[in-house]
This record gives sequence, C-alpha cells and structure tokens, in this order.
Amino acid sequence: MKKLFKRLDARLCVSTLFAVVFLFSFVAYAADPIVTNVTAAQQSSTKLVSIYYDVFDADGDTQSVSVAISTNSGASFDLVAANFSGDVGSGIATGENKQIVWDAGTDWNWNYSSNLRFKVTANDSVVPPDMALIPAGTFQMGDTFGEGWDDELPLHYVYIDAFYMDKYEVSNEKMREVMQWAFDNGKITATVATVTNLEGNQQELLDLDASNCQMIFSTNNNTFIVVLGKTYYPCVEVTWYGSQAYCNYKSDMGGLERCIMFTNWSCNWNANGYRLPTEAEWEKAARGGATGMRFPWSDTNIITHARADYYRYWDGGSPVYSYDHATNAGFNSAFVTGTYPYTSPEGYFAANDYGLYDMAGNVWEWNNDWYLENWYSQVGATNANTRGPESGSTRVLRGGCWYSYAFYSRCAYRTFNAPSRSGGDLGFRCVCP
Repeated sequence: MKKLFKRLDARLCVSTLFAVVFLFSFVAYAADPIVTNVTAAQQSSTKLVSIYYDVFDADGDTQSVSVAISTNSGASFDLVAANFSGDVGSGIATGENKQIVWDAGTDWNWNYSSNLRFKVTANDSVVPPDMALIPAGTFQMGDTFGEGWDDELPLHYVYIDAFYMDKYEVSNEKMREVMQWAFDNGKITATVATVTNLEGNQQELLDLDASNCQMIFSTNNNTFIVVLGKTYYPCVEVTWYGSQAYCNYKSDMGGLERCIMFTNWSCNWNANGYRLPTEAEWEKAARGGATGMRFPWSDTNIITHARADYYRYWDGGSPVYSYDHATNAGFNSAFVTGTYPYTSPEGYFAANDYGLYDMAGNVWEWNNDWYLENWYSQVGATNANTRGPESGSTRVLRGGCWYSYAFYSRCAYRTFNAPSRSGGDLGFRCVCP
C-alpha cells in the first residue's frame, strides 16, 4: 500500500486579475508519482484559471489529484476553493499537458492578490478496502450558522493533507475479528466482563458486561462472539483506549507500523498504520467537500429520519429545531427494537460526497484530540494538519448518536468525555495516511 503523497507548489503572481510566474519543487520516490512542468494562466476575458501539469508514475497507476490555494505566499493554504474541473479528482491517468480549470469567479470573486500559491497533490495509493480517500485541501471549520455553542467559534481555515478514512463506523464483526487476533497473539486479556491490553499502560478497552454491549467473550473456548443479528452494527461500549488499541492491532495484522504508543498513549504521526482521526480531519471528512453546510450532506441543510439515526426533540407543539424535519418525534422508528442501543447497520443511509456513512447520528465517534473549549481561538488551531491541544483530561467526540438531538448531529458540534468512558452511544472509525 503506497502512502506517500507528492506535492508541488506553483507560485502565482497577479497583475490584472491573474498573471503568472511559477516555481516548483518535489521529492521523488521510486514508483511514486512525480508532478512537473506546472504552469497556469487566466483564461482571456474570464475569471477562470487554467492550471497545466505533467504527472508521471513508473507503475502506470491512475492518480488522485487535488489542489490547494494560498493567498499569502504559501504561509497557509486557507482559500476555500471547491470549483475545479478537468484533470482533478480520482482516476487521472499519467501523462503530459494535464489541465485543471479553477473557477475563481465563483470561489474568490472580486478579490486580488500578488501572492497566490497552488499546491497540487498527486497520489497513486491503492485505496484500502472499506476506506475512502479524503483529498488534501483547505476547509472552513466551525459553526457557519451562528447557532451552536461558543466552542464552535471562531470560524477558521485549516489545511489538511490527504488521508484515508473508514467508510463505516467500526462494526461489531470487525472488532470481534481484531480482538480475537489480539487475544490469540497475547496482546490482550479478556473475561466475561472486560477486555484489557497487556502492553504498556494497561486500560480497559471494552466493557463486555454493560447492558448495551453486543459482544460476548466465551471463557469456555476463549472466543469473542457477536450478539445474533448485530454483526454489521457499530461496536459500542468501547473506550478511547479501546479504539486506539484496535488501530494498533489492525496495523499489526496488516504489517504496518503502529501509530499509538501503549506506554503513554501518544501518537507517532510519522507511522503508516491506523489511528483515530484528528478533530480537524474528522470535520473535513464529515463535510464531504461542501462549504457552509449544517450536516454531512451537500444538497440541503435539514435533517430527517431518512438521512440519519437520531432523536427528534419535540416539545408537544412544534419541533425544537427548525431544521429537524423528521415526521415522528423521538427515536428513528426504523431501529426501535425494544432494547438499547437503537443503532443502525452500516450502509443503511446514503453516504456523503466523500463516500462516508453515518457521519451524523448512530454513535458518537472518538477523535484523537484532547478537548479544549477555546481551542479554536488558539494559534495552533489554524496550523496545517493541526493535531489539537498538547494535553488535557478528556478526548473529543463528534457526530451525534441514536439518542441525541439534531443539534448534536451538526458537522460543527463538539463534545468530549474521559478516555476511559464507554457506553452504548460511543464508537469510532479509523484513518491512515
């Protein structure tokens, strides 16, 4: 699995609207894509910019190509731009004279700068099974509607490198498979009540005797068993530690380098294995490339039970949230089975524009970051590939769950809990570089 991304900075100086001078650099690795000969020019009498490039890959693989734009000579790539066409996106064949057209009139109308920079990324990595490519780029993070809580502000721009994310929340079956491997290989200890890691700083990973848990450990034959009918439902009763341990064991199984160090549960960001998403990665992925939308879909700013598994809050006369258009109050009736949790199976609802499912509702998803209420006002929040505060006592959770209101399913909503906490509302998904 290739995990290296080539970048090229094309430096654009503007005279009228756009007039062009370029410099570029790249690092080449054997069998990885190389981007060269980048040029750009404004199309005559328009606000369209043509970006030309060559891309070569020794393996002949198709590429995923993305563009990020800076207005301050490359100090930060914070121009939100989504209107690209041509040889951009996935499935781009290697070759010369590739063209991307940027609609600057839509993304950046009536603006002027002599310090624009383009970052063009070509990636030929094979998408891991059940994962989606989240392309490199800048997005606007936070509450664009002014309806959330203070910790969702101020709005700010963040550049994120390309990465892969699980399409689905980690299911009971995937957790069973990984935990069984970990047990068989002496990585964990398990009882009918709990699962604990044996390396480094030991923590509870799964609370098996919780009423919401859908997994059983049989001490008769030392096997993990999923409750009948819940195979492809999200795994719950997993702690933050459990989700990170899962990532490490999945990395072990695939011959990848672990990201999480069990001694202190810190992250090795240079490793090529699996880990939890950062808070910024999670929100970028949830938004699916759309700008200024309330939920993970790009066609509307309302939510219904046909879109997500959540609880419609009803005060007896009218819905509490005007954007909640579900037809019935309370839980999503499709999943009320008589016993908690009322989660939904993977793939039941439509994916967002990045191919991700259940980014709103179903279960809260653990993020890697420590939680800090005023984090967005800190300098580090706007850093490229920001990784959150350096310390804290609680970890970030995102996305809402099956019993939370529409308000909590918004892309911008932030919450937190102790990393040792588990429950029928907590799950996760993995990312890898």
